[in-house]
Amino acid sequence: VSYTRLALQGDVDGKPVTGEAWLDHQWGGQGWVFGAKKKERILGWDWLGIQFDDERELLLMVHRDLKEKMTLCQYAALVNKDGAVCLHKDVTLTPTAWWTSPHTDTCYPVEWHIAIPSLQLSLDFQPLALDQEIPMLPPIRAIWEGAGRVSGVMAGTAITGWARLELHGHAYLIDLPRHLDGKIRNLRKHLENVLPRQFTQHDIQRLAGMN
Repeated sequence: VSYTRLALQGDVDGKPVTGEAWLDHQWGGQGWVFGAKKKERILGWDWLGIQFDDERELLLMVHRDLKEKMTLCQYAALVNKDGAVCLHKDVTLTPTAWWTSPHTDTCYPVEWHIAIPSLQLSLDFQPLALDQEIPMLPPIRAIWEGAGRVSGVMAGTAITGWARLELHGHAYLIDLPRHLDGKIRNLRKHLENVLPRQFTQHDIQRLAGMN
């Protein structure tokens, strides 16, 4: 359930503030992250919530099978100024730039191009900051949830707005051996930056702290 434009008021550092808020609540059990009878299918999703500057909102969802790297469903919901909602399934979300987390080594698609032919919509999302990763407990490890801006064209008219991108499943420990191999490669790389390939007497004395 999404309440896409709520009145917001309060105090920050003792000063009154007002604005608009987005409340989003997701119900359900493990069916969001596990599928099939034996729960062998591992699921994730990419989600965008957009507040356009013309007071319309757009929600986009792509649900994925992470092991098979297959899209299970995708759709968009456009909320008009009067609150009416229109569902569109001719959605294409294409990542255009990636960011690798220094904390989890996860590569996230943080910039996107969105196309919805039925809306004559061509839109680009860019994050306000790259590191908007949120740590979680294994096997999820982390999710990327961050603020950004969108700009593009809808039905021949330029359109801009604020957006929030949610990337769930990119940091999953789906393949533990592959994950450990990556950790070993990174460790080896760091060691090679510190330790020489061939040791001299000077290197031994330097590393051992001997004069």
